[in-house]
Amino acid sequence: MNTAIRRGLATSGSVCSGAIFEYQNSFLNDLHLEDMGIFSAYDRQNKSPEKLEELREFGRSL
Repeated sequence: MNTAIRRGLATSGSVCSGAIFEYQNSFLNDLHLEDMGIFSAYDRQNKSPEKLEELREFGRSL
């Protein structure tokens, strides 16, 4: 099975909601991919070294 990885960095609920809808319908449902979870960053987390390292660590674990 193919695997899709969604890691969204959004700054507002409306942006995140739209991205989640597209992801679920275009990627997961249409292409039958596996959902691997969500990474999100808000406010000060955006572009923070800690969040970047968290994302890199996840990538290394794949």
